[in-house]
Amino acid sequence: MAWKEVDVFEQRCEFVLLASQVGANKSLLCREFGISRPTGDKWLDRYEEGGLKALQDLPRRPRHFRDETPGYIRDEVYRLRNEHPTWGGRTICAELRRQGVDSPCARTIDRLLKRAGFVKSSSRKKRVLLPANEIVSPKAANEVWTVDFKGWWLTRDGKRCEPLTIRDEYSRYVLDIVALPGTKREAVKRSFERTFRRYGLPRYIRSDNGSPFACTRAVGRLSQLSVWWLKQGVTPNTIQPASPHQNGAHERFHRDMKRELQQSPAANLKAEQRRFDRWRRYFNEERPHHSLSMKTPAEVYKRSRREYKREVPLYVYPAGMDDRSVDRNGCLSIKNKHYFLSKALYGERVGLDSVDGVTQIWFRDFLLGVVSPSTRKILPLANPIRERDSTDDV
Repeated sequence: MAWKEVDVFEQRCEFVLLASQVGANKSLLCREFGISRPTGDKWLDRYEEGGLKALQDLPRRPRHFRDETPGYIRDEVYRLRNEHPTWGGRTICAELRRQGVDSPCARTIDRLLKRAGFVKSSSRKKRVLLPANEIVSPKAANEVWTVDFKGWWLTRDGKRCEPLTIRDEYSRYVLDIVALPGTKREAVKRSFERTFRRYGLPRYIRSDNGSPFACTRAVGRLSQLSVWWLKQGVTPNTIQPASPHQNGAHERFHRDMKRELQQSPAANLKAEQRRFDRWRRYFNEERPHHSLSMKTPAEVYKRSRREYKREVPLYVYPAGMDDRSVDRNGCLSIKNKHYFLSKALYGERVGLDSVDGVTQIWFRDFLLGVVSPSTRKILPLANPIRERDSTDDV
């Protein structure tokens, strides 16, 4: 025999009909139906007021919300979201409080945005954990700058625009966004000269392995641009090939540019540059950042104390190191054997240091690698950075 399904509404109807009869024993009926006497009285009262329909379960949603978000605040939340499509609850909450508005918490704003259709649910991606020795983690402003090309798009006059972006890793301060027609080294170098004069010098510059930042065929992946950085006292911190996640914060910044700038190109490169400058001021001075405890990058960033000098000072290798010159083919002669370094080092002096019988080759404070006599190659090391003086103020 099949189990008999019991409907709660039908049981309530049966109970009130029996209990409403003249002379009915309500206490006995309550025991038979397995409910308390106050519960039986409640359903009888509902039946007398509204009939059998009143025996249905009522909605559990409160009729009134004591802390319901006022309509004018909801309108302000929606206005900010329409103006800044990339802003979430925490950013909007910080901006409202900055304006002196009694803002609800960030989670409430996230719920309002989702309810209004601004946010769609998406699966959470697994985070990539990086080995500690792959990238330099800054502890202050100007310890690490990051640089990259956003990826080109066409302006409305059909010309190619290659945005060069330079930012401070610690403070997230955008140092420059330059609208360039291409990725030639000369234009990039001029952009860095302007940035160095305005903000001083960092300790490290992190980049990918693309031109003109690096050359994968050269020892130490040095290019002409990164050799110039080294001569200024700035060490390149190149990420591993095909590993954009090692410069993930910069890539995330490019996603904001794609949403807010790339979708509506300007008329030409000059107009694009004016638009970049306005957006950079907004990003640095108005937009609060999650990783900065909702401060703006301009509130955290300070100019470097290491001044840029157009004339590169002469570098003297420590006593005991043998310095040699690199020929026009980018090679170094050691004991009548030629070792290829980089054509970018043509005419530069490198230092040879013997440590435990192994010959190390340095270019200023940058360790290029160790000599391998058997293969006539320079073997690069995992961490080609010499420890810097802790008093070197940035």
